[in-house]
Amino acid sequence: MKTPNTQMEINFVNNLVIHQAPRRRTRMERAQWWFAHIRQVVNAASTLHPVPAPRPIQEHLEIAA
Repeated sequence: MKTPNTQMEINFVNNLVIHQAPRRRTRMERAQWWFAHIRQVVNAASTLHPVPAPRPIQEHLEIAA
């Protein structure tokens, strides 16, 4: 197939995008969903494995002379 040796013209009038797709979620909605999800994960994790009592703190070290 032989290509033409002339300049091609492109008409952009009919190719404009008129309708834009609506945004699925706003930034605030995504943040609210994220924090609600993290709260659920933290609450579920804290009820499954209770934290043991901490070890006693050694306030000073007695050195035998």
